[in-house]
Amino acid sequence: MPCLKYRKLISDQLDGKIDPKKEAKLKEHLFSCSACRDYQERLKMIQSVVASLPSPKPPVNYWQESMARIKQRLKEEQGKELLREKGLIFWLRRRPWVMALPVFLASAALIWYLSLAIKEKEPAIEYLASQVVAPAWLDQIELDPSDFQAFNEIIEAQIEGLTWEEMADVQVWEDHWLSLENLSAEEIELLMKELQGAELENGW
Repeated sequence: MPCLKYRKLISDQLDGKIDPKKEAKLKEHLFSCSACRDYQERLKMIQSVVASLPSPKPPVNYWQESMARIKQRLKEEQGKELLREKGLIFWLRRRPWVMALPVFLASAALIWYLSLAIKEKEPAIEYLASQVVAPAWLDQIELDPSDFQAFNEIIEAQIEGLTWEEMADVQVWEDHWLSLENLSAEEIELLMKELQGAELENGW
């Protein structure tokens, strides 16, 4: 066994943690190895010096001061976390558009999808688009009668070229007629005259 391993056994022997069989082998080695005997003597000297030193004692208020420092450190960390949260809230308040951004993106995606669907002439999507747009037009018509003509032109553009079978479709009438239910009697009468004129021009 190399001397390095025996020196580990010497340390265990001085600490009283050596196995009897290993201690017997250590004694045989020490009998024939002067270097390990010198190492054993130096360890014994160091151990005796350390044992003669007085045991250190912490100050009376050591634990109280330690706990106070720990609590103060925890309080500071919690304060930093709270400041970070408040900073985020303040940042969002200074930038309200960030909160509205998801709604804007969803609306933009819906408009984009509707525009593509209308180009593909999907009736259900076209009906949905008209129901989204029509209420805003009706509100504007009530405020400015001049917009009535623009709204009327849009309807004429949508029905122009339709066959009688297509005009008989309940979905078409629900799309346009029910959207105009809030118009005055005079406005509805004028619109019906316009529709009748378009009907004669198209030979319906």
